[in-house]
Amino acid sequence: MAERKRAVTLEDIEALNKEMLVPTDIAGFLGCSPYTINVATRDGKNPFPFPVIRMGNRVRIPKRLFVVAMRGESPVSRVPEEVAG
Repeated sequence: MAERKRAVTLEDIEALNKEMLVPTDIAGFLGCSPYTINVATRDGKNPFPFPVIRMGNRVRIPKRLFVVAMRGESPVSRVPEEVAG
């Protein structure tokens, strides 16, 4: 019987030592296959709440923006109180 992989958490993704993610890095977290991510982003489409960069057939996702989107936060950094006044 095939062994099931454990679910990928947002913390697992944050711990990856790279700035750009690939579909195999996030598919388990999203509950889909990497192929589904590739197909969904063809032809300049992006149904996801995070940016996807396509270079030919390759798909890359900025890790910081993926994590921010999955937390439901704004990708714009907050202005420190000292600056805001």
